[in-house]
Amino acid sequence: MKLDYIYHSGFAIEADGVTVIIDYYKDSSEEVFNKGIVHDYLLEKPGVLYVLCSHFHPDHFNREVLSWKKTAARHPLHILQRHPEAPPRLSGRCHLHQ
Repeated sequence: MKLDYIYHSGFAIEADGVTVIIDYYKDSSEEVFNKGIVHDYLLEKPGVLYVLCSHFHPDHFNREVLSWKKTAARHPLHILQRHPEAPPRLSGRCHLHQ
């Protein structure tokens, strides 16, 4: 298992056949838009990709991840988020988009 720092609050966990991107805001390159570890490496890795959004502040969720299903070489892509209609007692549960 490998832990990668992406940018700001973003991290990725890599394991055999699985990658989890957490709180993606932007890629790791400061100079070039959509360049860095995510676009140049992680989206091209074989296996399953999970994207986890801990909450919907703009620095923890970038809507760009919704387009990765169309452009990434890998499949399937799963996006995990807190369900917006969850009652407070269930607010820690996630909703899976496939």
